[in-house]
Amino acid sequence: MMIVDCHTHINLDEDFDLDSFEQASAKVSNAFVLASACDNNNAANKIVAKYASENSKIVPFGVFNPIVDDLDSLRDFRQNNLCGVVIYCSDFNMHPAHSRAMEAYKIALDLQIPVFFHNTASTPEATLDYAQPYLIDEIARKFPELKMVVAEMGYPFREQTLALIKKNPNVYACLRVSSNFTFRLYHDVTAAYEASVLDKLFFGSGYPQGQINESVESLLGFNRTFSDTQLCSVPLAQLRDIVERDALEILGITQ
Repeated sequence: MMIVDCHTHINLDEDFDLDSFEQASAKVSNAFVLASACDNNNAANKIVAKYASENSKIVPFGVFNPIVDDLDSLRDFRQNNLCGVVIYCSDFNMHPAHSRAMEAYKIALDLQIPVFFHNTASTPEATLDYAQPYLIDEIARKFPELKMVVAEMGYPFREQTLALIKKNPNVYACLRVSSNFTFRLYHDVTAAYEASVLDKLFFGSGYPQGQINESVESLLGFNRTFSDTQLCSVPLAQLRDIVERDALEILGITQ
């Protein structure tokens, strides 16, 4: 059984312990490890690539800020063994379709690497306007072949995300599964089920904030959690499909 955790992080402000990661990821085949934005994104990308060279489970996503980073550094992603690019639009205070960003998406398409939008605003200085998933639709229209993933169902703009991924064949959403956000998970899953887009969702734990094994169990036990209520259920087979979806193949990722 293949399980790909499509949302884990390396935080350069903290020590990333490969032994702890190996233990936490025992039940998954691979994990997307997203470099966190910092003052030196190139340094962050070297670190995430280094960890990937030491653990074959890690699928490294390099961070790129189109406004300040040199486009040539993005052109070197493949050469530097980075499998995808993660962009933090809100934290970068950057409209997703900024002119420099559009140049970056063209490079990502040429390199055949996916773009992961982690647009939730994490600081008071971030621009929440730029977290709105509908803004990505302009990119999808311009680059319909570019594979893109919206983190955390575009939180807090879930409905926009559902419309976006239903409309655009190569845009997907990552469902962050956490036992700490029970009703958020319920609303995300049932809304996607009612919109008939469960097949466009990837599984993610948010490690190290979330624990990978617990997240798998939370999603597979989704109906059990609400069995004593009048709330609707979701077919277990479709929940299992999210957990076992081969995101590597779908996104065209080769390591």
